[in-house]
Amino acid sequence: AYYYAARVGAGETLTLMGRGRFRVLDGCEGARCLDLGGATVSDNSLAWRNDGATARDVVVAMSLPRERQHDAVDLRVAIGRPRYAMTRITAECEPTTGALDARYTSTFLGSTGTVWQALPFELPYFGATMRSWRLASPGGIRLDGSAPTDMAAYEARLRSSVTTLPISGEGPLLAPLIDPAFSLDFAGEIRWLDVAAPRRHVTFDVRPNAMARAPYLHHQVRLYADGAVEFHYCDVVGGASYDASRAVVGMQGGTPVSAMTWSAFVRDAVQPGMGVRFTPQ
Repeated sequence: AYYYAARVGAGETLTLMGRGRFRVLDGCEGARCLDLGGATVSDNSLAWRNDGATARDVVVAMSLPRERQHDAVDLRVAIGRPRYAMTRITAECEPTTGALDARYTSTFLGSTGTVWQALPFELPYFGATMRSWRLASPGGIRLDGSAPTDMAAYEARLRSSVTTLPISGEGPLLAPLIDPAFSLDFAGEIRWLDVAAPRRHVTFDVRPNAMARAPYLHHQVRLYADGAVEFHYCDVVGGASYDASRAVVGMQGGTPVSAMTWSAFVRDAVQPGMGVRFTPQ
């Protein structure tokens, strides 16, 4: 194995690309090394984000299969500044008078979802341009850079066994509240509203309906024309409180290493009256 040292700043992402198997370690003592965990691993690449408040010194281990122990090593390492700054804010849920209902449609499998619909403006998102959106259960909103198409473009919805972001197989995704106990297919309603002033944005209002089986947070997602994204958590529906320990909150871009995670399986990470702002930087 080959070992390298790297210092990863607070909020920054360590990205590794090469031919081999990678691990990110929290230092080594003698013959023992502690695996940090939480890394996103795909073929010949790894990404690990420092979610702490201070810089971290880590050890990167790269190993090759036994039959390739004498191969030359080609390794690229990059520590990148996060695309967005994440800030906790006070929720300001907008009235939805005049909002449009999302268009639901049935698939040949008998499930439901929304067809791709055009965003009212081109949205800068993780360095790309998004032009359309649709619902993705259990609680996400998919984005796409192409113009909306008909049902031929309808894709499989998110698997119910939620993992931390980025979710494998998903492209650009907003995750205001990915919760496997709640599916907008059978227990939710979504409305959306194009707001022209004072700052151009589109608001998605997501709330449970009478068929919801568990307490859930009524929330709003705002996408601003300048690229900022906000999640606003309004109130609990179907119970006295909401337990976020089964949910993931954040968003991801179109590549395996582009993801911003606000929380993953933390009980009080999101609650009524609070919000999260993602500001491009």
